[in-house]
Amino acid sequence: MDRVRSVLPRLRKPRVFTKVLALPLPHRPLFPGCCIPIYVKDSKLLAAMVEKQKQQSPYVGAFLVKDDPRSKVTSSDIYERKGEGLSNRLHEIGTLARITRIQGDQVVLTGHRRLVLQTPTHTYKPLKIPVMPMWINSRFYLLNTLDDKYDDVIKATSFEVLSTLRDVMKTRTLWTGDIETYNKHIGDFNSPRLADFAAAISYSDKRQCQQVLEESDVYKRLRLSLGLLKNQMEIHKIQEVIATSTEEKELGLKIDDKTALIDKFWVRIYANKEKMSSQALQVMEGEVKKLQQFEASSVEFIVTRKYLEKYLDGLDVLPPFCS
Repeated sequence: MDRVRSVLPRLRKPRVFTKVLALPLPHRPLFPGCCIPIYVKDSKLLAAMVEKQKQQSPYVGAFLVKDDPRSKVTSSDIYERKGEGLSNRLHEIGTLARITRIQGDQVVLTGHRRLVLQTPTHTYKPLKIPVMPMWINSRFYLLNTLDDKYDDVIKATSFEVLSTLRDVMKTRTLWTGDIETYNKHIGDFNSPRLADFAAAISYSDKRQCQQVLEESDVYKRLRLSLGLLKNQMEIHKIQEVIATSTEEKELGLKIDDKTALIDKFWVRIYANKEKMSSQALQVMEGEVKKLQQFEASSVEFIVTRKYLEKYLDGLDVLPPFCS
């Protein structure tokens, strides 16, 4: 349920927070500019979020939960922890998220900017954690944007991400809303936002998405997101091959075998020529000629093929025709 539902092109910048309510994300990180629904099963945490909304300060720190090699990550396991025990299970880089809507135990969050988790100073539940903003590596970025070569590399990589993104979107019918947002607001996407958008709508695993979230260098972030998109294209191609292979198996015929099948019918017809009248022979020859005109995957091909097989199978057990 925490798949990206929409991407917001422009966000009002909230004030800089030094301490926020910690919200664990068990499945995927939240990217700045993205909006996702999640279910909050901890009643105390949910009550604190409702109170935040009433106080006109509806912001939390959303952090992906680290994998625990000793046990599977579950919501109840995470919500039972507090203080340092909870913060140790959260990735250091997360997202400042606005609480957009609360309905029952479902909370809709909108990501704003990256946060860096600091060591908590108390052990109460729900946990408020000290944070600081994670900015893009500004010194590195500003120094290198003075270099035309670096700027050209960023532009070229962004263009490649855009091109691959368009191809990926064509393969996913569930992304209709994201495609509409993309088409409407693509002019508002700078290179960092483009990298986040590409990673957010991918079906990549949470560790790969977290790696994009943690990357402060714009070029490296773009390359990581581009890699995720290309992986999606490869997966789609494999799925198409599997689907085609399955369909062919169900039909009992590969398209490349069409000619061989037709040749086999001609051999069987003339091998049973003595068992057929001249009229029956003409009908069989006409059916094979029709078969040559049909696509191997068409219904007409399948029906004609089955008709020929049934008729010729019957001839195999009959004596020669007596006129």
